[in-house]
Amino acid sequence: MEFKATAALILIVLFSGCQSWKEDSFPHEIVGVWETEETRYDGCFFEIIDNKIIFSNSNEDYTDINTITGIQKTVEQDKTLYLIEFENNEGLEFKCSLFYMKRGSRDWIQFKNQEKVQWVRSKDTLDSENTVN
Repeated sequence: MEFKATAALILIVLFSGCQSWKEDSFPHEIVGVWETEETRYDGCFFEIIDNKIIFSNSNEDYTDINTITGIQKTVEQDKTLYLIEFENNEGLEFKCSLFYMKRGSRDWIQFKNQEKVQWVRSKDTLDSENTVN
């Protein structure tokens, strides 16, 4: 009986659409600086790069640099859900869930707990992606 339950669990995990992050498969579609026009977040932005997630507020000269320890990806219809696990410089562990969406050439992120707030990729990020080295 235990074997059947274990086998069923393995099949569910394999076919659930959930993927764990590996160093060579970092989800590059979420890399960049993300900003919002929502007035309550004036001056706030966050950046995702390779193994870091950085939260900043330019109005308060605040920057919080965190190390990403894991990412899980689940595709849900027209959006992708990312569960990002990270650790701050004091070793405290945190998680955030965000949706990544793309329509044509426009892409944006919404935190799962704030689906009405859209974060768009910064123009500076877009310009640096289009620059030929």
